[in-house]
Amino acid sequence: MDIPVSLTPMNIHTLTVRNRFVLPGMVTDMAVDGGYVTERLLSYYEERAKGGVGLVIVEATSIDVSGKTFLHGLDISDDRFIPGLRLLTERVHAHGAAVAIQLQHGGGRAHPEYSHMPRRVMSVIPGVFEPDNAITLDGAEFARLADAWGKAALRAKAAGFDAVEIHGASGYLLEQAVSAFTNRRTDGYGGSLAKRLRFPTEVARAVRAAVGEDFPILYRHTSMEDVPERHRLRYQRRAVPALTDAGVNAFDITAGMQCCFELMTPPTCMPKAWNAATSAAVKQAIGDRARVMLTGRISDADTAERVVRDGLADFAIMGRALIADSHLVEQYATGRKDEICPCVACGQGCVGNADKIIPIICSLTPLSGWGASMLAGA
Repeated sequence: MDIPVSLTPMNIHTLTVRNRFVLPGMVTDMAVDGGYVTERLLSYYEERAKGGVGLVIVEATSIDVSGKTFLHGLDISDDRFIPGLRLLTERVHAHGAAVAIQLQHGGGRAHPEYSHMPRRVMSVIPGVFEPDNAITLDGAEFARLADAWGKAALRAKAAGFDAVEIHGASGYLLEQAVSAFTNRRTDGYGGSLAKRLRFPTEVARAVRAAVGEDFPILYRHTSMEDVPERHRLRYQRRAVPALTDAGVNAFDITAGMQCCFELMTPPTCMPKAWNAATSAAVKQAIGDRARVMLTGRISDADTAERVVRDGLADFAIMGRALIADSHLVEQYATGRKDEICPCVACGQGCVGNADKIIPIICSLTPLSGWGASMLAGA
């Protein structure tokens, strides 16, 4: 019997991942105020590694206090966070999965009430990014933040992560830099696509310089915004090679900003793997220079298999499906598909709880937000 392509290993630069299933970075609201890991967060990630996923990408983690976006979000802006994050990598590695961490700055989406600092914005835009409690980035601040990304990546390496993922999507700072909708600058960081890509490529180069040539760098990349200056496929063919040149080894293809949230967490009415045309275009643009991962309603293992088997992407990202059933991959691999609890894209326990700033669960499997070790001690 042939082994499904989705269950075969593949490398990302120097890292070998045991299969093509990826848990994406999704904010769990399980960290403690201040940015530290908790037992519940450790158990959540450990359970999905135990359930057979190939690569775990830990949720958006703040690289600088000025970019703090989540009250119960992780932090990696200081060495004091390394011991807790090391516990996380050890728990994931114990079950054979690889683990990366998503390095994020909220930019105009940061919350001054959490950071006690002004938001950093590419441009002040009435109705989008107001001037109140905001600082428009200048040359010195661009350099400081690129350095902060590099130092955060070095901490991740010290904590035992196998890779880092630069968060360039979801309407956060790096997407704000690239998007013509949120970047209205007329200096060297705005205007043409090449100028709008300047800051993200500076960040990628800073991360590469910090971690060395052998350490894998992923980049979460928005393919489509659904705003007046939305990205198109021709943009992907220009942007992705530039980021590859700057040191990126894999692209995590997603879609949407906060103002078009349905693309970030597509509802049931949207087709499965609806964004595959973009991942295919990215693969064509970069060839074998970097790997491509696809997200977008890959809600069952058969869809994941189709994505990688048909060459639409190298890896299939399953977010809400792995909240619904942490052992989806293991059940698929052992011929027990009928036992998998399906994600129905209702958005109630996952997105709904995140909106309430409480730990995520699944409305179909309410205990899904609790790891086995937590339940054993309950």
